[in-house]
Amino acid sequence: MQRIVRDRRLTSEEAATYNAVRAQLDAELPELIARHQQHMASLGQLESLFSQLKETREAKGLSLSELAQLTSTDQSALRTSRRGGAPILLLKPSYARPKHLANAWS
Repeated sequence: MQRIVRDRRLTSEEAATYNAVRAQLDAELPELIARHQQHMASLGQLESLFSQLKETREAKGLSLSELAQLTSTDQSALRTSRRGGAPILLLKPSYARPKHLANAWS
């Protein structure tokens, strides 16, 4: 972080504004850290889920294109999720077809 050097002292109004912003940041920081930790934990869960899906797909001898057909899901959505990209299957309800997914794994 770069230190800012001023050629003059802050006015009392500027100092009050600066201190208010710092106080707000101090107050919000614990929640931001907690949200970040939750986000990282959920990413770990997604990685685990996609890993399990890949293992199951391979155990069934299915290619990615075959899985896409069985689940009525775009192959690009499966590929992006599998590579650790944005979890498209979870973000776009039109891609998620639980009934088809259940049938594909049975």
